[in-house]
Amino acid sequence: MPRPKSITHELIVKVLEQLRKKRDIPARRESKKYDLIYKGERYPPKYVLSLVNRLVPPNARLRHSRGGRRTNDFLESRDFKLVPKAAGSPGPPGGVTGKIAKHGGVPKPRSTSAITLSRILDPQQLDYRRRTATEVGVARRLEAALVVEYRDWLKRDNCDVSVANYQGLRCDAYEKKRNNLIEAKSSNKREYIRMAVGQLLDYRFLGREKFNDPHMAILLRRKPEPGILTWLDELKIKVIWKQRKAFKDNAGGLFI
Repeated sequence: MPRPKSITHELIVKVLEQLRKKRDIPARRESKKYDLIYKGERYPPKYVLSLVNRLVPPNARLRHSRGGRRTNDFLESRDFKLVPKAAGSPGPPGGVTGKIAKHGGVPKPRSTSAITLSRILDPQQLDYRRRTATEVGVARRLEAALVVEYRDWLKRDNCDVSVANYQGLRCDAYEKKRNNLIEAKSSNKREYIRMAVGQLLDYRFLGREKFNDPHMAILLRRKPEPGILTWLDELKIKVIWKQRKAFKDNAGGLFI
């Protein structure tokens, strides 16, 4: 494998930092035998180099690389650590793998035994992801449109949903007929799911006198990965997702 001088340690770090913030690696690009270690997290070496190739001119790109020993040697020559892939090894922060349905891949669930502890960082070392006002506005419009589609779907069985308001807070949908409390999210990314979990648990607590013990679900545009469904099931939170022109759930039809 050629080793262009233009592909430096710093350039590879730039790609790794982008992956840490984006938190989205296609399932089909996960590594099979070795992982690149960066800031305590594991990344697929071949995929990392494919992204690096996009940042350099065509004549400076790595060619004829199919992963394996040559890829690992190149990364090690740039002072990166590679280790054998262990069962249940954690991926990039957030645990979210994107573009699953299109390629038919299913990500491996994280193993709790893979959790490690580290020192608390100083404030200036923390990595924050701040959404702009435009991003928030787009997300809200997508969520509102999804709730309207879901409401129209339920009308075929004479079920209707309302907005539940709680002391200045607002849950996206409440179906009185089956006592269903629903929060919509515009993305399947883990940070969105975690936000929905917190909202639903808070709404259930605030509305306990009126709704007693409602059924809870998160409304999404597509079915999340199995690991998310397992985690939510332990919290007694189900998922509703769009499938073509219909809606599905993992609650035996309780929400559809």
